[in-house]
Amino acid sequence: TDQEIRISSADLDLSFDATKGDDWIIAGQIDGFDRPDLTITRLSLDGSGNISRVDTGTLFNFTTQFRADGLAPADPALAQALGPTVTGSASGLWQEGTGNLEFSAFDLVATGVDLTATGKIEGLSTGIAVTGQATAQLADLARLSAIAGRPLAGSGNASLVGTASILGGTFDLKAAINGTDLRIGQAEVDALLKGQSRVDASVLRTETGTDLRNLVVTAATLKATASGKIASSGSEIVAELNFADLSAMGRQYQGALTAKATLTGTLQLGKIIFDGLGDSLSIGQAEADKLLRG
Repeated sequence: TDQEIRISSADLDLSFDATKGDDWIIAGQIDGFDRPDLTITRLSLDGSGNISRVDTGTLFNFTTQFRADGLAPADPALAQALGPTVTGSASGLWQEGTGNLEFSAFDLVATGVDLTATGKIEGLSTGIAVTGQATAQLADLARLSAIAGRPLAGSGNASLVGTASILGGTFDLKAAINGTDLRIGQAEVDALLKGQSRVDASVLRTETGTDLRNLVVTAATLKATASGKIASSGSEIVAELNFADLSAMGRQYQGALTAKATLTGTLQLGKIIFDGLGDSLSIGQAEADKLLRG
């Protein structure tokens, strides 16, 4: 970046003496971090570990804690999402000759956000591949409203497990998202998301395309599923909808709807086949309700 960075003061203390043992300790602090898009009153880092020799080379173990106080991004939306303080910790090891960095624990806490993860970063010198799992707790989605550009509300949690190649763009992931009383500022959707909602997905992306092994969305009386393959040479996606009671979206909606849609071919020249069955449908508009009756 070309942005100028200024700091008021910095202090770093690293202690390690191989003649006295394998242990190391680090303590650092930066005050008055200032650049046009971000200011931080104080950044601090504390850590310890040991450096030892094994048959395959040097083994470096670490446990660190970090903290940012007075965090103030210039972007008001980002500032609202992060809050003024971010703390975290990380533990793991690096072994010479493997090119791997392993995290036995990683925790990051911001206002209303709690992220935990474990995993391994491989191929640091040849191309980065990440394997691991992560969970996130979001106590109040309203803090993300400015970033999303719409009024959000509710709480949720998410989990992710799998592998990904950063440079290659391939991945094999499974994800689950749970929401409680979610709102996005759209009346029908907000009514549908009242209470518990959930999204489960399993996706594999390779050099030849994307395999959507499973996608399941449940909310109130709605269940939707999808699966299939997406590729530039041709895709095939099947989606099914089971909406047992449309009144979950509001009083003007009534009835039940089941549907199935299939997309084949390329996204530009594909063919969609849709088959749906409605029972006593009503959407609160007299002319449309007459057509949907039955």
